[in-house]
Amino acid sequence: LIEQVLVRARMMESLGAKTVDPNLAFLTGLLSLLDKVLGQPIGDLLPQISVPAEVKDALISHTGPYAHLLDLAVACEKNDHGVIAVTAAVCGLDDTAVGYRLMPTAARSGERAVSHA
Repeated sequence: LIEQVLVRARMMESLGAKTVDPNLAFLTGLLSLLDKVLGQPIGDLLPQISVPAEVKDALISHTGPYAHLLDLAVACEKNDHGVIAVTAAVCGLDDTAVGYRLMPTAARSGERAVSHA
């Protein structure tokens, strides 16, 4: 789960590099599975830490540009091309460019997975 969190955070940072603050995109991805890691609702966890409003909006009320990037990252994880195309457009990205942006991230995560085997 921790590796998935880190890959998702890096993916969101890469995808959002030209459209939003990549640091906030990374943070959104990093915190997006916090509820699963800690076994508590995300709405209970985020008020306990200092997180920018845009990130809280994405994770709690699922609104704003970081929520859309999160949707795109999840679609990429599931390899759901239909959702990728639609969500990429909502994020202001070309769905074919999404694949190219993810290639280095996917290659690096694959290298790590192989080295741990």
